[in-house]
Amino acid sequence: MTTLTKVEQVEIEYPNSDGEPMAESDITRDYMTYSVEAVKLYFQ
Repeated sequence: MTTLTKVEQVEIEYPNSDGEPMAESDITRDYMTYSVEAVKLYFQ
C-alpha cells in the first residue's frame, strides 16, 4: 500500500539589490559582463 504525503510549497524570495556595488574591480566587472553576454547568446 502506498501513502501520499502533502508537500508544502515554500516561496523563494530573490533580492534584487543588496546595497553593495556590483563589481569590486575592473576585471571582476569584465568577467561578469562576459558571463552575462555568453548566457544571452547561449539561450538565443
